[in-house]
Amino acid sequence: MKKKIFLVTGGSGGHFFPALALSKTIQNKEFDFIFLVDERVKSLAQKNFCNYVNILPPRFTKSIFQFLKSSFKIFLSVCKTIILILKYKPNLIIGFGGYTSIFPLVLGRIFKIKTLIHEQNAILGKSNKLLSYLGIQVALTFKKTVNAPRKSIITGIPIREKILKKKNNKKKIILVVGGSQGANIFSVLLPIILKSFSKIQLNKILIIQQVRKEDQSKLKKEYEKLGVEFNLKNFFDDIYFQIAISDIIFA
Repeated sequence: MKKKIFLVTGGSGGHFFPALALSKTIQNKEFDFIFLVDERVKSLAQKNFCNYVNILPPRFTKSIFQFLKSSFKIFLSVCKTIILILKYKPNLIIGFGGYTSIFPLVLGRIFKIKTLIHEQNAILGKSNKLLSYLGIQVALTFKKTVNAPRKSIITGIPIREKILKKKNNKKKIILVVGGSQGANIFSVLLPIILKSFSKIQLNKILIIQQVRKEDQSKLKKEYEKLGVEFNLKNFFDDIYFQIAISDIIFA
């Protein structure tokens, strides 16, 4: 019988893709990976043909009214997670950060299931920090992660298979990424920087930029006004390829 492993990931690609990479790296007949996700990364799980369940716990908020309003949804999310634990009887639950990880990891401790949390960043996230107080083992990407427990282990970050094929392009490619959600600061700064370029220089450039939805329309107009070639997306599924073909990266 295959060992069942829950990979709990939500919020952004930064949480999802390390979980996906882990499942691909040790994929064999001994393990059966089940992704517990939220609405924001459900589409990523679908695109990558993952066995997943949307547990969708509501986002925590400082507003007492909103918290009370979400209480019923929180209750349903906890019940759904308990049913999944009883159904699959996982041998291990791994959380990859974000508030989605809280309930499954806490329930894992209650049901005496082996648990682990992975921190991708150089500062321990709020959810992972909270879970570490429960004695859950923490795996780190960086040796000097701020706020990490002393007994943390250094594993590095699981990465997907790299695509290193170089695409021929006469223009210099500038890749701009601000995490999987994009970053407003680059949408502000890049047009300012490019205004100092001549038309001849701008004709030699291709901007590939991951941009927030709320910034996309304005940024598109800025680049059209400048006359520079560009490709704007809210999310790149093929980020390794984009990195491989780029000459300069702002990140």
